[in-house]
Amino acid sequence: MPSTNSSLESLFSQAVSLHGAGELEAAEALYRSLLIQAPEQAPIHINLGMLLQRTSRGEEAAGHFREAARLRPDLPEPHNNLGVALQALGHLDEAALFFRKAITLKPDMAEAHRNLGIALKAMGELDEAAGSLMQAAVLRPGHGETWSELGRTLYELKQYAEAADSYGRALELNPQSPEILNDLGAALDDAGRKDDAITAFRKAIALRPDFPNPYNNLGNIFEELGRLDDAEAVFRQAAALNPHLAEVHSNLGNILMERRQIDEAVDCYRRAIALKPDFFEAHVHLGMALLTLGQFEEGWREWEWRWITRDWLKPSPEFRRPLAMGERLDGKTVLLFAEQGFGDVLQFGRYASLLAERGAKVVMKVYPALLRLMRSLPGPVQVIAEGEPEPPHDLRLPMMSAPFVFSTRPDSVPAADRYLTTDPKAVRQWQQRLAELPGLKVGLVWAGDPRPHDHGAHLVDKRRSLALEQFRELGTIPGISWVSLQKGDPARQPPPDGMKLLDVMDDMTDFADTAALVACLDLVITADTAMAHLAGALGKPVWVLSRFDGCWRWMEDRSDSPWYPESLRLFRQPAPGDWRPALAQILQSLTLLSERS
Repeated sequence: MPSTNSSLESLFSQAVSLHGAGELEAAEALYRSLLIQAPEQAPIHINLGMLLQRTSRGEEAAGHFREAARLRPDLPEPHNNLGVALQALGHLDEAALFFRKAITLKPDMAEAHRNLGIALKAMGELDEAAGSLMQAAVLRPGHGETWSELGRTLYELKQYAEAADSYGRALELNPQSPEILNDLGAALDDAGRKDDAITAFRKAIALRPDFPNPYNNLGNIFEELGRLDDAEAVFRQAAALNPHLAEVHSNLGNILMERRQIDEAVDCYRRAIALKPDFFEAHVHLGMALLTLGQFEEGWREWEWRWITRDWLKPSPEFRRPLAMGERLDGKTVLLFAEQGFGDVLQFGRYASLLAERGAKVVMKVYPALLRLMRSLPGPVQVIAEGEPEPPHDLRLPMMSAPFVFSTRPDSVPAADRYLTTDPKAVRQWQQRLAELPGLKVGLVWAGDPRPHDHGAHLVDKRRSLALEQFRELGTIPGISWVSLQKGDPARQPPPDGMKLLDVMDDMTDFADTAALVACLDLVITADTAMAHLAGALGKPVWVLSRFDGCWRWMEDRSDSPWYPESLRLFRQPAPGDWRPALAQILQSLTLLSERS
């Protein structure tokens, strides 16, 4: 405080001492008394502002910092403090402005760089935030929280290796922090360093056994690695330590679903929801579990929670119309739109006809690759492609919500078979091209789309897909001509010795082309991909290889499906990862089929 007179300076020193000792009421009274005598003294405004900020009086604190900055525009501290107060009040843009002013006045002010980084991160400016935080860390390398904040920002930027390095620096400064170890483990996990991530999570647990996050993360790694016993043990340990953690119960439910202990999984999901009623992931997983058990009424209702965090539930230009939820549809135009994969459109597109029967004018929006084929649906259905302008409409309905709207049960699935048709001219052309193939013509798909950008879908694909080499014995059955229906990178796999595989998939431009080819085959054998639904919708016999934790739509303990009762047959894995028994059943069935033909 600049010297005015010894009395004021002495009183200011007393106020600072009281402030530092935690005697805030007395310190505040003295600061206010001093301001009456010397309102032009910026240090008094700064200290009073800090006290007010500490006691959650942010607006008043900001006022004093603002006055200090006016009185001493050459000082970086009041600008930085004002930024902190404004940020706490949610005024991020203005806060960033004052942090920048502080940095202009003092370029090596690490605290201002760090605060600017935090504000920019809150504003969604992650790249710039990372730059500011890195500058702060360089200026003040011994400040562990700055390294942690930088790690969190880099993690959000999906720069996982760099995030792990930042967390490592933070850990060097605070090696006994379970929180840093947990964050480090998450970054190492996403950087592909699974063993190192496991080590970090175990260290975090050892330091703080009641900290739930590393248990969850460790269990998720074990699940991804297929170590279900370890995953279950970790989640059960976490639940025992803190039974009130909804996420732990939901994660345990996921493990039990993979183990096909569905009733126990349902109990876990219900427990998670009881603890956290708006836990949408648990609701969605509960829905899938109930649908697997054939409990469609509650299952479809819970499945609807998949939309709870979607932006289109809020008013927006893209989704201006309310959802169709079972009301009368006479004369109303309903936009029925695709929401997930190709197979889902093929399976649930059948509801367009049902909507039309209820008096609706139906516009169906599908992926471009499905446009021509879906136009073969019966009834007055207008089909458009994603990206085309939407015609005027009254209501919107996601395709996979249609079973909920129409209260579909296993015994009331509409249009169970042959609701899609093919182009007769294209079929004749394929018949001519395949005419020289001897015996039964069998289409084959052995793998799905790996979808590496979607972590959960990628893990599912690893469990549902096979390698072409695993069909070696099938390739030796006499009287079979094999036709590849495989797309994507797996199509490059060479067939095993003895299997002659005709591959014409490069000639396919869309699903209508593929449908014409499928129409000329006697049978399709496929992993659980969109091809199962294409063949089923065409009424073509299709044998589906279903993973042990099969998709909810195939239900449980049955080899047929109410979705395609006349055409589809399931061959299920009896144990996780073991395709041999299912392939042996197909070998036997296909041999008999070949001998009879």
